[in-house]
Amino acid sequence: MIRLYTYVATGIAGLAIGFGAAWNVQGWRMESEIADIRANHAEAARAAEASARAKEQAAATTLATVEKESRDAQKRLSADLAAAHRELRNRPERPSGGDVSKGSGNSLGCTGAGLFAEDAGAALREAARADSVRLQLEACRKAYESAVKLTSP
Repeated sequence: MIRLYTYVATGIAGLAIGFGAAWNVQGWRMESEIADIRANHAEAARAAEASARAKEQAAATTLATVEKESRDAQKRLSADLAAAHRELRNRPERPSGGDVSKGSGNSLGCTGAGLFAEDAGAALREAARADSVRLQLEACRKAYESAVKLTSP
């Protein structure tokens, strides 16, 4: 009977050792899988970061180009405005009396060629302001369209 107990005890001990060893082996295998998953996630994160950085740099370059084009257009507009202001010197001044119709030509139509210097200056400033707003709008549209292109899948 003691032999039987010895065999049973040895068998139970063997099973316990086997289960413990299997548990450890399974733990090692799971640790290996977890390490592989972490490495894959780290690589995916690096790739996503590199892609995001490339898109960010492309967006910054595009935005800088749009801003430079906008500044150049604004400079051209300012130069055109200055030239037009110089041309205003050739226009007649508004008479101080009540008879305005003698100074302006009625046969010129609606071209604005017969405007007095002050009136032409006001129209010129308003047109320059409108052109400036139009240039800003074009720059905004270009920047928006480039951002949409970069962020679309």
